[in-house]
Amino acid sequence: MSLLTASWRRFAWAPLLAGTCWGQPQVLELEAPRNLEDLQVIQDTLQARLEVARKATVTLELGGATGSGVIVNEEGLIYTAAHVSMRPGFKLRVTLSNGKELEGEGLGVVPETDASLARITTEGTYPHVPIAPAASVEQGDWCFSLGNAGGWDESRGSVVRLGRIVKVRGTTLQSDCALIGGDSGGPLFDMEGRLIGIHSRVGISAQNNMHVPMSEYYDHLEAMLAMEAVGVESREMLPGVDGFLGVATEEVEGGLRVLRVGRKTAAEDELEVGDVIVSLDDQPTLEKGGFGDRVRQMGQGAKIRLQVIRGQEELELQITLGGKSE
Repeated sequence: MSLLTASWRRFAWAPLLAGTCWGQPQVLELEAPRNLEDLQVIQDTLQARLEVARKATVTLELGGATGSGVIVNEEGLIYTAAHVSMRPGFKLRVTLSNGKELEGEGLGVVPETDASLARITTEGTYPHVPIAPAASVEQGDWCFSLGNAGGWDESRGSVVRLGRIVKVRGTTLQSDCALIGGDSGGPLFDMEGRLIGIHSRVGISAQNNMHVPMSEYYDHLEAMLAMEAVGVESREMLPGVDGFLGVATEEVEGGLRVLRVGRKTAAEDELEVGDVIVSLDDQPTLEKGGFGDRVRQMGQGAKIRLQVIRGQEELELQITLGGKSE
């Protein structure tokens, strides 16, 4: 059925209206836990929310790379990150928490803030989570994150981390929940079990983890349901023409060492010979072939993040890919 039918719009907004009404224990309002009893309350609060949150957290696979997402309504609407779903219409493999694999597709994206929607195209009724109201998050709030780092793992399940909100800055939330590659697109929850953010920039350090706040989804929901690329002047600037970085590399321990940087390429002003590329958009870069395939698939105009070791320094580089259509 059409994404913009009255039925779809109704279900798309339903979680925003439903919410949950558990309330928060007073312990969560303290600057820090005072004793073992306080820690026990925090643990019990987390465990009470975890089953629902885990059932709705999914793995998304595109072109051999995996990310995460979370289902927000019973028809299978998914909130994720733009660099996970890539572009409107891309086909995705969606793996539920029980390991069941389903078909899906990317919907709209907001590349500037990394917000994105996807949906499960296999008909069914799916577990889902409520969404917190916009601007309901404050610095210091307790939170917990889920994600499927490295893809779905039956023996492990989605990984949970407990933390607090470090900063609230417009279109970005920062937490100290420890995230790694593959968590991108996964959910950040408040202690009432409501979705408050989507993992976007997974940093090298545990304190540098950024999330897209729910305000971005509230503000652009209609456009993303209509499969628009918000703020992008031309679809040609989204993946479609093969992406081209312009480096020659060799496999070394921990990543790919740059051997040559091409002139007048996307890499020319950012990468240097000797750099070791550790990850591409939070995905480890251990094999030349997989790295090259991912760059090509992301396409001309895609904005990528490279984690790089340069000498003794760890860097995060933001690069816009050039095009290579042959």
